[in-house]
Amino acid sequence: MKSLAVKIAIALVFNAITLWVASVLPGVRLGSGFLWAVVVFTAATLLVKPLVAGLLRRRWDQRQQAGGQERRTWLMTKVSTLGASLLATLAVLILTSLFSQGFAITSLFGWIAATIVMWLASFIYDFVDDGLEARAHQLLGGSANPGEAMNARRLVIAGLALAVLIAVIAVVFDQLAVRPAQTTAQNSSSASPSAAGPSPTGSGEAGAGLQSSGSPTSGPSAGGDGNGGASPGAKPLEVLPPVTVTPTGLPEPSAAAPLLKGKLPDPGNATGAVVDGWPSNVLTLPEGTTIGSTSVSGSGDVLQVTADGVVGKPQQAVIEDFRASLVPHGFWSEEAPAPDGATAARFVRGTDTITVSVATTGTGNSRFQLLGSLHSDTE
Repeated sequence: MKSLAVKIAIALVFNAITLWVASVLPGVRLGSGFLWAVVVFTAATLLVKPLVAGLLRRRWDQRQQAGGQERRTWLMTKVSTLGASLLATLAVLILTSLFSQGFAITSLFGWIAATIVMWLASFIYDFVDDGLEARAHQLLGGSANPGEAMNARRLVIAGLALAVLIAVIAVVFDQLAVRPAQTTAQNSSSASPSAAGPSPTGSGEAGAGLQSSGSPTSGPSAGGDGNGGASPGAKPLEVLPPVTVTPTGLPEPSAAAPLLKGKLPDPGNATGAVVDGWPSNVLTLPEGTTIGSTSVSGSGDVLQVTADGVVGKPQQAVIEDFRASLVPHGFWSEEAPAPDGATAARFVRGTDTITVSVATTGTGNSRFQLLGSLHSDTE
């Protein structure tokens, strides 16, 4: 009984770590019921996974014998074992997602990546399981077979393998989740909105057309009498004055005055802080933001700004924080294209534009990407 309790306790701790690592994958989410999800995952791993893997391997053996291939090669054995283990891991993840609210997978990529990650983690667990149990028995005052105790080399290898697994997943997959949002923000901010109101050029062309059409084309007949060839009783032609076209009857809107004054700051960027020259009087980051990087660069009278950071708020709350910062300066906002699971907004004031894209990280926080251009009165 004591041995079973130790085995379950070790499995609970190990599975809690691996589920937390898997949560950084795109499409994998943890919720408030995380502890219950760990319990469900552990129970499914100890009870269901061996049963499913055994059934799949037995089914494979039966199909090989039915096909007359009684002698299995080493490669076929490894392939069948690998396939059964992957499918059993997928079954455990499905059960965990169905019977707990603290673990959810929302995309096909998430299912594939989570299955591979949890399958790799099971190899590490199998590698250290016996040694950890032996060590736990020794700490609890029991006796352990020296041959089962984990030696220092085995512990170092297992620790390094787990560290490499966590580092690779955290860096690669988390960056893959953010890159589509950043690309969308750059594409959407590159298209400036056209100025409101009809085009004066088009109006002039319309006016020219009206003037030419309104000009009289009929004159006195060449073969008429002294009255200019007009028939008796006919009314003389009425020539209308030239038409001056005003498209709406209202004066054209004047361009918005630049929000920035004076010389633009020198180009620069900063990691983990706000860069020198950031237009903080116009654009402020949400309260509680952990800044990833910020940068400014000038071109003529235009200041380009970029920023990215993580904040513990929902996506829409982050957008509202930027809206509260920009609307008092005369910006209006509209939705912008965003990838699945993300939110984006574009803020416009004349020729000034700010585009913000927000995605949810694996830990439930929001990561935002900002790209904008602000004009300055450099005179």
